[in-house]
Amino acid sequence: MKVYQILISSPADLAPERKVAIETINTLTHFAQISYGIELKPVTWEENSYPAFGKDPQDVLNTQLSNKQDIYLGMLWKRLGTPTARHLSGTVEEFEQAYQRFSDDPLSTRILIYFKRIPEEIIDDEEPRKVVFFKENLQARGYYTWQDFLDTNEFRSYIPIHLYQAIHDLNAERKAKGWVEEDDGRRLLMKANVNVIHSAYNRIFETLKVGLEKGNDFLADYTRYNDVLSSATGREFTDAHEMNAMIENVNSELATIDISLQEKLLAITDGYLDFILSWVKFLILIDDEDVMLDKQAKEDAIAEIDSALSYIRRFVQRFTENIHTVDQLSITFDVFSKNPLFGSLGFNYDMMEAIMESERMLAKKLIAHFTAWEGATTTIRELFDAIPSE
Repeated sequence: MKVYQILISSPADLAPERKVAIETINTLTHFAQISYGIELKPVTWEENSYPAFGKDPQDVLNTQLSNKQDIYLGMLWKRLGTPTARHLSGTVEEFEQAYQRFSDDPLSTRILIYFKRIPEEIIDDEEPRKVVFFKENLQARGYYTWQDFLDTNEFRSYIPIHLYQAIHDLNAERKAKGWVEEDDGRRLLMKANVNVIHSAYNRIFETLKVGLEKGNDFLADYTRYNDVLSSATGREFTDAHEMNAMIENVNSELATIDISLQEKLLAITDGYLDFILSWVKFLILIDDEDVMLDKQAKEDAIAEIDSALSYIRRFVQRFTENIHTVDQLSITFDVFSKNPLFGSLGFNYDMMEAIMESERMLAKKLIAHFTAWEGATTTIRELFDAIPSE
């Protein structure tokens, strides 16, 4: 069985994302074996290097790891990493080796490189600037860089899709050039595992149902959150003491709801990512020129995807509306804060402003998450729609 080695290249500040990449590869390899006759193997310095002599430590890693990969999976965030004798960092050197292989023969490797969003407060520091410069250099070479990801969960939402696309394209191009011969054993394996295909298909809708249930649960709490904030707008107060009492009450209610929200956000995130992964597994299994989907089954599946997209967009709309509510509330309390009478009576404007800013940040974070999920789901819809049916 052919082995596709996927080199995971990054500085140490992306340990959670490295773990996600390894887990995703290990999860997809079973399905790639059935569909393509290919084993996917994550390659990392932690697991695949050993003590040896070379010109320097990075030269040893290049020999043991970097010269063999079929896919280069690179990630950068706040730093490039430790400099080597030849390049700005080990990650950069591993990329340059992959780029040279690709330049010599595009069939030899695929290059996927991702950037995690750098916090604004450090964007002008020396190390982050090196990352920005490297990214700009990539773009100048003609590389299409994907949008910066916000956090590990956002990375998890599209890395399975991109790996599937890279493996599919590389395998198809190698087959067209005669690098990969048709494997009769693979076809027999596909027939023997037709139940796996049906199971994977059913799993999609199981995860969707669970995800919708978790989503409804989350939305109920978020609506309560919004209602508490909305209740503070348009009210008339006779003195600052009354207003401060209201502020403390709002703060207490929001804190209680926020605990529940964070727990349910984790649940809906896991549910959605399970849904994405289930789709990718199924796409891999049916990725064959001889596979034809039943027309009605395909239409039903696309309808389910459209339903999920509509649901995600409802969330984004709700979060956007909440930011508007907070902005209106901010205007209301800003007026009160400038009233000398309320100021002299101890109006706690700072606490209210902190509450509102916290809510803005939460809503913006949720918008970023759900917008990324919308993009991932849209890509899956396009891939699924391209599958022939009869």
